[in-house]
Amino acid sequence: MAGITSTLRKRRDFQKLYEEGRAYHGVNLVVMIRRTGESPGMLAFVASRRVGSAVRRNRARRILREAFRTLGVDLREEDVHIAFIARATCATVKMQVVRDEMKRILKVAGILRTDTEIDNRPA
Repeated sequence: MAGITSTLRKRRDFQKLYEEGRAYHGVNLVVMIRRTGESPGMLAFVASRRVGSAVRRNRARRILREAFRTLGVDLREEDVHIAFIARATCATVKMQVVRDEMKRILKVAGILRTDTEIDNRPA
């Protein structure tokens, strides 16, 4: 998780993210991205009450965290705030489905390094 060192927690950070950020929609999740211009980047994994009971919300957040972790994400930019927002279906699908969708969305957003960029970067 290059450059992403902390979790988004403050209300004003979430408000800025929702107001100034860009949303990328998927079937099982929505990804909000805001380029801040300041390092370090921050992450949030969100599941609202629409997802269901506390058990389903916690499962959805766990799936999102694990999907991001197993991506082995190498971000092109380090000064971004990212919120992964679970949709109701997120708690019922397999983590691999969410991971593939997350990877696709991050590529569309242009912040995920491509395979050639990873291979060509200096050691």
